[in-house]
Amino acid sequence: MRYSIMYFATAVLTVFTVSCGYPRPQLKHQFVLLPDMIINESGCGYGTWIADEQQLAGEPNTFWDGYDKEVCAKHDASLIIDLGQKLAVAHLHLYSANVCSIAVSSQTDSSDINVQKVFLSAGWNKIALEKPIRFISISTKKGSKIGEILIETDEKQNSISFSAANSSKTTIDQFMGTNAFVDVPLGLLEPFGCIREYHDWPDWNEPVQDAIQLNSTSNGFNFQHFYSSLGKMNKTVIPVIQKSPQWLTEMPNSQAKPLPKNDNPLSPHSYKRHAYFMSCYAQNFAKEENGKLLYYENWNEPDKWWEQSISYFTPYEYASLSSADKDGHHQEMGENYGIASANGKLVMAGLASGKLDYLRGLKHWCDLNRNGNFAWDVINYHQYANTAGLPDGNLKQGVCPEKGRVYEEAKNIVLFRDKHAPEAEVWNTEFGYDTQNSPQQCWPIGDKNSELVQADWLIRSYLLLSAAGIEKAFQFMIRDAGKSGLYATSGLYSSTLQNSPYLKPSWNYLSTFKSVLTNSYFVKLKVDSSSRLYEATYRNKLDSLLITKVIWYGTQTGKISKGYRPNTTNIIQLTSFHPQNACGLRRLLKKGEAIEISETPLFLQLHPKGIFPKCGAMKPMASTTLQCVDENGQQNDFLFDEQGIAGNPAMGLTSQTPSSGWRSSYKKNEEVVIDMGHSKHIPMLYIFDGASDGEITISIYSDLGWTEVAKLRMNHYNKWKPCVINGSTSKIRLSRTSGNAEVGEVVVYEKDSD
Repeated sequence: MRYSIMYFATAVLTVFTVSCGYPRPQLKHQFVLLPDMIINESGCGYGTWIADEQQLAGEPNTFWDGYDKEVCAKHDASLIIDLGQKLAVAHLHLYSANVCSIAVSSQTDSSDINVQKVFLSAGWNKIALEKPIRFISISTKKGSKIGEILIETDEKQNSISFSAANSSKTTIDQFMGTNAFVDVPLGLLEPFGCIREYHDWPDWNEPVQDAIQLNSTSNGFNFQHFYSSLGKMNKTVIPVIQKSPQWLTEMPNSQAKPLPKNDNPLSPHSYKRHAYFMSCYAQNFAKEENGKLLYYENWNEPDKWWEQSISYFTPYEYASLSSADKDGHHQEMGENYGIASANGKLVMAGLASGKLDYLRGLKHWCDLNRNGNFAWDVINYHQYANTAGLPDGNLKQGVCPEKGRVYEEAKNIVLFRDKHAPEAEVWNTEFGYDTQNSPQQCWPIGDKNSELVQADWLIRSYLLLSAAGIEKAFQFMIRDAGKSGLYATSGLYSSTLQNSPYLKPSWNYLSTFKSVLTNSYFVKLKVDSSSRLYEATYRNKLDSLLITKVIWYGTQTGKISKGYRPNTTNIIQLTSFHPQNACGLRRLLKKGEAIEISETPLFLQLHPKGIFPKCGAMKPMASTTLQCVDENGQQNDFLFDEQGIAGNPAMGLTSQTPSSGWRSSYKKNEEVVIDMGHSKHIPMLYIFDGASDGEITISIYSDLGWTEVAKLRMNHYNKWKPCVINGSTSKIRLSRTSGNAEVGEVVVYEKDSD
């Protein structure tokens, strides 16, 4: 099997010097190169920059440097231009920033290769090519910087056209995602339809070779409970299987590629052990009782240019890993290798930079080594909008998503998908802004502090990403990691910035965003180029008469205008954001009423009959509405006597530890029933796990009798545990089924509807 593309190995080199000059060359006919024709074999530098100024007047402004990072010194820099068809190319015109030598090869197929060693002068260079060709390859040495490449033909030739896919019909409630860990309070995840979970293979599942732990681990994490709970909440969960065990790599760096030391990183078979673990994981968690997972991401940011060479994957190396993880490289490894053994879908590891030339490298490898079968079900990238202008530049501060070209970047990748991998989805699994002491910080604007600006920019990012046609977008991340530093304060919830944990305005903004646009999908985006007024339109999938328009200024100057009057005969509900309100502020507009437009998006919901969806915010039930009795019918309030100090554990907003409860000393009380008086929709309970070890069973009551919904092992010593119910009931029963399970307090949640 051919795992590496070697264009120069059998060719005879011919050497000649070419002419140069700074004015743009005069071409008989130009075949216009497109950025998605460029394949970057090392992934280093911006290969697409040789095709981004095809109509320039003279000198290029951008240059491909295949050795622009320290990590790139370990990899040969070469680009392949895929013309998409056999083409009679007369000359190649190449702009060099300096005097250097390169190797240029052209080929029609793998057996027909012509190689030339070319000495370049600074400026434009003209290179003659022979016979019809499909691929042109350029290999450089350190110090070379290549600007634009122009293709000259004797006859006019056009690129092959393709039909773009239809816009995504993903509804916003399923489109919105966030990044999280297994120990995040579940209430914080309520606004999101999809959860990306960072998951460390060596630390949590297999610290010792072949001693695999899956459902629960020695670290105290219960992934079975986490995944199944989110499944009951109708969330799509995507574990990101990352890091390598030292017993496999013999490397202290956990970011090392997951293969044995000295194995060939270009061979899928080198990643056989990783593919085996991926298969074990998928087969276990595809089960209904374990969460019924479908998607699996097999690394995080394989293009880490800031890491060592042992951590940086070239496109061909990452494609080799993924071919193993997908299906054991077309089942060459056997049945139990790769997630296809559990009918799983492979999510491309989120690329730190969504560079088209890296993506084309992945596709090119699959064309050669998987018979054109694209290994990934999801194309995945990250983007943080900032003044650097590039993901690998020097960060200074965050910029609004419009200035950061969030829409344009996503649209380019969607078009790549439409052309090269039409069956795949496109996701952005990391974007966001810090609120304090960071080069990715969004700074105050006018009377808005950084947290309010973060809230604005996150909403606008989701709007632009949905408009570009991607299927899912994941904000980074649900909680702060510290007080300062890059990505440390990008959370929606913080336990580090103040004396007690709190929700930032962005959490309430996103909750409002989801509530307004649940069951609605993107229709069109209109932008006024002079005023920078944006208007995004969404249609409700369940009620086609319900249209929502979202309006905002795509600026970061504090721009406000008054006197905007919606032009419609429909009844209009206006929803605006509020920093402390999970549903926002809602009211009906009077006919002809003028409203104020700003950089904070506004929702205008239009319906001819005035039928608008309600918002249900999750909140703890008042303990005064609850009764607790034991199996003998004796009333006892020991599970609800400390609600004041229990706080709101589902949101991570707790204060003191409960001191009384249902403990092992109550030998006769093996069962308690919480009676709510009448049937209510209960999203979840939070149960305080005391100091002993045992198991309890939670059941709910209906006309058909009692139904078990969960079993909880109570062994984590004074910690809150969730129990997702997501159903209607009038009574909840807790039964001690083994050991000396202790429950200090119970918080019952309901949804408050406006």
